[in-house]
Amino acid sequence: MQQARILHPVHLLATHLPGTGEPMAEKKQHFWIDRQYTRIGAILPCNVALPAGQAAPVEMLNLSAGGMKFSCSKTVFSALLPENQRTPGLVQDVLIEIEFQLTLSGADITTIRAPAAVIHTERLAQDCYHIGVQFQDLSTADSRTIEQYIAQLQQTQP
Repeated sequence: MQQARILHPVHLLATHLPGTGEPMAEKKQHFWIDRQYTRIGAILPCNVALPAGQAAPVEMLNLSAGGMKFSCSKTVFSALLPENQRTPGLVQDVLIEIEFQLTLSGADITTIRAPAAVIHTERLAQDCYHIGVQFQDLSTADSRTIEQYIAQLQQTQP
């Protein structure tokens, strides 16, 4: 099982507004959202089930008991989403199946399989998309495993 890499928020510091010379406050690269579940950056391999039934490998970027974000290629992005929903932004009524493995300290590898609703998409480059999903019908045991995994990663952060 691959060890998760922990990500930290990136801050961008601009000192002056372009063309004005006026001081500018610190800006964050991404907006923070008040979420119901603790979310942590974690890079892990996972699979999504394509409509034709085969699994496509993608890379998890962050995880919570409520959902996750993953990175994928344009090919996977196009296979997951109907043509009328491929414009990056909010997505409606698209369900996918997701699978990944977590290892808790002193425990065996746990495979999490869950249906997930695609909530939003972002295009980062020609062949790089981020997809945010919300888990649907996640079992209590799987939810507890994810929460324990997040707590375990938080304890290892400096």
